[in-house]
Amino acid sequence: MNVLVVDDEPIIRQVLRTMIDWESEGLRWYGEAEDGADAWEAVKTGAVDIVVTDILMPRMDGLELVRKLNGGAKRVAVVVLSCLDDFQYVKEAMKLGARDYILKPTMEPENLAIVLREAKESLLRERSEAEEFNRIRIQLEQSRQSQTGAELRRMLETDAEPNEGAFRRLFPEEETFTNTYASYMFYLAAGFPWTSGDWSSPEAFAVIPWSERQAMLIFEGLPAGSSQGNLFDPEQAIARLKRLVEERSVTFDTPCYVSAIPGIRGIGGLKAALDRHREEREQYFYGNVRAAAETGEELLPQAEKHNLLRALSGGNSNAVMHALAEIGNRIRARQPNAELVYDYFQELLSFSAAFARQHNEWLDLNDFGKTYLSPEAPRRHLQFETLLRETESAMTGLLELLSGSGYEWMESRNPFIRKAYEYMQAHYHLPISTTDIADHVRLSRSYISDLYGKETGESLSEALTRIRMDAAKKLLKSGNRKVYEIAEAVGFNDAKAFAKTFKRMVGCTPKEYVELM
Repeated sequence: MNVLVVDDEPIIRQVLRTMIDWESEGLRWYGEAEDGADAWEAVKTGAVDIVVTDILMPRMDGLELVRKLNGGAKRVAVVVLSCLDDFQYVKEAMKLGARDYILKPTMEPENLAIVLREAKESLLRERSEAEEFNRIRIQLEQSRQSQTGAELRRMLETDAEPNEGAFRRLFPEEETFTNTYASYMFYLAAGFPWTSGDWSSPEAFAVIPWSERQAMLIFEGLPAGSSQGNLFDPEQAIARLKRLVEERSVTFDTPCYVSAIPGIRGIGGLKAALDRHREEREQYFYGNVRAAAETGEELLPQAEKHNLLRALSGGNSNAVMHALAEIGNRIRARQPNAELVYDYFQELLSFSAAFARQHNEWLDLNDFGKTYLSPEAPRRHLQFETLLRETESAMTGLLELLSGSGYEWMESRNPFIRKAYEYMQAHYHLPISTTDIADHVRLSRSYISDLYGKETGESLSEALTRIRMDAAKKLLKSGNRKVYEIAEAVGFNDAKAFAKTFKRMVGCTPKEYVELM
């Protein structure tokens, strides 16, 4: 696979070119570009597979490049290069379709190789799936059912009237359905091995695939072998799907949900049936209990997500699970569309992994990524409760990785960094500042702050605050001191300022932290 590196700093491009053995990773150095505009011209040749790009660049920045790549005809993997203060840009880039990011100050050959390897493997899977789905789509387009379904889908999506030829093909006698129709809507969990056949059925009047995992099969009258009494039984609908799969020698071992709507007349009836299918799918997702959605607030819980990420950053497992429970409660109350919930949890897991890697770039997230970070991972669960339980397992696994990874401190080879860290460890209980630390190591405050950030991945003030909060958590666990006493013991003169900082770093107040233990 060909890799294009985009950065306006020549030294960064040179470092990346020589950092790893490209051939041994199954990759090829395709070239380099100084900004997004040059990169886009290179990508348009069709020879680029992976783009490693900086964010802040002249002419066309990295975000615009990611946006254009995401809308391009060819699937291209994107890895973002980031400085420590670029995380908001990284967040936007990931929303636009970037797969991962690398911190420039802490970039290591092993980490770069892992990120590129994962990007390559993910891209290969996506291209393979896209090719297979395209083959299936072509097959369906050639069939009678798919041609009819394509015309019906056009009318369902655009409220358009069928053209004269469509009238004769779909409705040979009248300009409405001449018989009563029934429709089945199939929803398959992600990972369903639908690669050896298609959705077509000899009995179906029309087949409408909505995606790789969703299709609507429409039957005219009573299909052969069916009786009036059990035609619309969901169990029979599932059995019908199993027969379709077994005919193609594919193992049926992935969950699915099937809804069935009888008595459809006219195109208006079919539109109403589609709405009912989607409503029943949402009811099933939330456990067949459709609550009245809350209004006046964001549908998806953003504040709770930020609390979870802060708690993860502080290593507080109890606060992480508390925040996740709050996320679950909010979503149950508001009941947003299932697809929005899938996207929300995919983003939550991606950001959680990014936060973990930001604290420790040596953290091995390879197995975690394969299990939880693929775009389709949340969609393996057709119901919200199983999705939430799986996310709890993911957070537990991530916390365990952090606790056993040297998360507290990675020893620096720089003597100034070690001296600064040791000073903070010895004097955090005093009201010291970054100026005091700089005086101790005999460097200017701006220089030691910049050096410390590049070496460790966190600013000098953040490191001091983290050390104080870690000490505060240990004192809170002992349970024999009041909050204001703990504040003084970790270098805070103001208990309110301590409590505010604790909540920002850990994700909950000191009192809540004690209650969650």
